[in-house]
Amino acid sequence: MEQRIETKSFIGAKPPTFEPITLSALDHLLSPIHLFAYFTFHVNRPSDAIPVLENGLSRLFDALPFLTGDIETLPHLNGKQNVMQMRPTDAVTLAESPMLRIVHHQTKASAVERDSAEHTDYVPIPIPMIAPDPSPVARFQANIMQDGVVLCMAFDHRVMDGLGVIAILESLAACCRGDAALTTMASQLQKKQQIASITSSTPFHDQEGFGTEPRIPVHPISRKFSLSADKISQLKKICNSLTPAGSNISLTNGDIAAAIISISVMRAIQEASPSLPKDATAKMNYIVDGRSILQPHLGRYIGNTLMPGRLSFSHDAMKRNALNDLADISLIYNVASSLRSEVQSISAEQICSLVSHINNLDDWGSFQGQFPDFLVSSLRAFPVYAWDWGHVLGKMANLDMPDPRLNGACWVMPAKAVPGSNKAPPYELRIVLEERIIECLRREPLFCWASDASQTNGSAKL
Repeated sequence: MEQRIETKSFIGAKPPTFEPITLSALDHLLSPIHLFAYFTFHVNRPSDAIPVLENGLSRLFDALPFLTGDIETLPHLNGKQNVMQMRPTDAVTLAESPMLRIVHHQTKASAVERDSAEHTDYVPIPIPMIAPDPSPVARFQANIMQDGVVLCMAFDHRVMDGLGVIAILESLAACCRGDAALTTMASQLQKKQQIASITSSTPFHDQEGFGTEPRIPVHPISRKFSLSADKISQLKKICNSLTPAGSNISLTNGDIAAAIISISVMRAIQEASPSLPKDATAKMNYIVDGRSILQPHLGRYIGNTLMPGRLSFSHDAMKRNALNDLADISLIYNVASSLRSEVQSISAEQICSLVSHINNLDDWGSFQGQFPDFLVSSLRAFPVYAWDWGHVLGKMANLDMPDPRLNGACWVMPAKAVPGSNKAPPYELRIVLEERIIECLRREPLFCWASDASQTNGSAKL
């Protein structure tokens, strides 16, 4: 184990008070799990970042005190069972698990990005598979490296989705440069109330993807991959030319990327599982943000509003035609078109029907989202690398989500420009699968072609 020196920050040593906040119906769909993410900054004198982060986080917690609280499940509340609330924590808990840990390492920031990284060295709290009850909403650790700072945020997924984390990051950047947070407690409470007051006369019939207990997969690994933006753009033009006249489908680069990823993963699963039945199917979700669908829009809402665009694939239909590589174009078009149709079908009424259904349940713990075989969630459009964190931190150098526990997850990371290049940034991916499937994915011809691995794999072509 590397040499490390830990010091505690006294941020939030006196826990702020706030009225308990009931988590929304959509929050109750999420599994009880903590996730973590890394945010890297290249700083000439890394220790100079400590007071900046301390001050920035203090300002953030003053604006959003619920971030310092705990999630607690209440057996009974207002006639409902198993309702989760965010409640103020106590001084003893914060002394044992401070809001900010400061850890000095004798290695460079790149050590955190390695596949072999021991994440227990860099995360602020132990990360069990199932979050305890009560559970901290969020904790931070400033990893002071030899050439920069890697800030780690661990958060309970029941409080926020990835876009909620982005909203917190954007406000933290403002606080670190001396500005006010970009959202307030009053604004967040108003958005929670907007969701709580949703009613719908449309019956909720779509039970697929929901159940009484979450299915939390275990023992996969997380690996980085990169797809060529130019090749994805080329395929988008070809696929859109196949769209029938009069169709309202216009495929995006994101649709094509998701199709390539999904087809390649299905093929990797087939190769790793030769005994897979011919009629086997797989369920894939493409995550859609409901913030911009609901009216009024929820903007910088720190909560969960992600809706699944669901597809079901026949493994047999995903097989590669070894005699006709061009057959993949037709397959990519079909998958991308189905995906686009599913995304466009997600409406405010559909979300309201789901929320109303949960709001009317007697037991809010009886209806939870089920993890699919594979999901794609994209943060590519968010300009996190353009944000100004002040003169000490500058701009973020890297955002990474290497959490290796959610088998079948693919995160498309925010677009990061290549220095000295005018080309579109590559699609940087974090894919979590069993190791044997990851190894098959590395040599899957379509995936190799899209990732420019064809330079080292002679069979990669389209």
